[in-house]
Amino acid sequence: MKNYIVLNKKKIKLGDETVKNIMAELNKKKLNKKKLKPVPSDNVAADINWDEKEEVLITDLPEKKVFVNVKFADGSEFNGGCIFIDCEFGLSCEFGLSCEFGSYCTFGSSCEFGPSCEFGSSCEFGSSCEFGSSCEFGSYCEFGSSCTFGSSCEFGVGCRFGSNCKKTKPYWDEEGRHNRQDWSSDI
Repeated sequence: MKNYIVLNKKKIKLGDETVKNIMAELNKKKLNKKKLKPVPSDNVAADINWDEKEEVLITDLPEKKVFVNVKFADGSEFNGGCIFIDCEFGLSCEFGLSCEFGSYCTFGSSCEFGPSCEFGSSCEFGSSCEFGSSCEFGSYCEFGSSCTFGSSCEFGVGCRFGSNCKKTKPYWDEEGRHNRQDWSSDI
């Protein structure tokens, strides 16, 4: 076995015994690493039964917070930079700019979202929701009737819009960029 190392730009040959000792030491270190014991998933997973989950009302305008598996009451209010994963929201909730929402979030009617919010796939929105400019939506989101969208929003494939939804151009969807300003249509 020909083994070399480079030290100070010089190639130095290592003997077979040296290589064997180095390999044994490396293997010993691997074996000495802390071994993890299996943990039952019930000890770490959250069981979500939305019908039994208590609602929480948030009104202190949290900023840059992460919420997971929470059911928010009507009228909850959030500042910008929050992240929501698998959450439900009541009616008339308000969100600041640059909030991020995971997939499958559900929103009641009349919610207001600041600019640059990002939504995962398959989110559901009630009627009369208002979205700021530059919001991004994943695939297969569903919007109730009379939702309004600021300019430069991006919609994923398969999004469905209720009657009287209004999208301000420019916006992007599965058909590409739409340029004409202040366009609205029943979609």
